Amino acid sequence: MNIDIQDNHGTREIIVSGQMSFGDNVEFRSIVEGIKSDSLKTCKFNVKDLESIDSAGLGMLVLAKEVATEHGTEMIIQSPRGQVKKMLDITKFGELITIIE
Repeated sequence: MNIDIQDNHGTREIIVSGQMSFGDNVEFRSIVEGIKSDSLKTCKFNVKDLESIDSAGLGMLVLAKEVATEHGTEMIIQSPRGQVKKMLDITKFGELITIIE
């Protein structure tokens, strides 16, 4: 998993590329800590270049959503494609997290 973070007036865009799996847990937790410590209105995960995600990756997104909600931050998943979109559709992630195509 590769991450690029951009902050702009209370909105944090986290651009995720490559593959997201259990091996990314430690790095992802640092992103979650940032959601906790920074005053954000919105946290947007741009996954347009994310090639694949497994169940552990989905769990990490759920964790991020829980933390965002606890801290009054809206969480959005943006531009899922291919296998990532299929996983989000199969698991009905859109019922939990706002997904923008």
